[in-house]
Amino acid sequence: MPSRHLQPCPPMDRHTLGSVFAHARREARFVACVWLLALAWTVGYSFLRGYEHPPESWLVRVGLARSEPARPQESVWGVPRWVCYGILCPWAACTAATIWFCLRVMEDDPLGADQDEEPGDGT
Repeated sequence: MPSRHLQPCPPMDRHTLGSVFAHARREARFVACVWLLALAWTVGYSFLRGYEHPPESWLVRVGLARSEPARPQESVWGVPRWVCYGILCPWAACTAATIWFCLRVMEDDPLGADQDEEPGDGT
């Protein structure tokens, strides 16, 4: 019975992988970093500022969260302050970063010549 062990792949450099893969990997890293930063900010800020924390909580003692009695929400542009800075601002920043990235950083790569379609392929 033949052995079915996986053979190690030879190390690949940028020239071996091709420019299309290298650009796609760079773009994926950018998207993942922006997504992780937005997730961390949105969840963290919304948790710290959107909920009332007990006064003895370490988050309040350190100054990250507030312990305030129930009162009318402070608002910015007609929405609660924590929604504005915890959700709307990161959303706008991610949109701006995406537009900047698409217009200034992304590159079109030549994918090669199109193959002729055979008859009956929907044309």
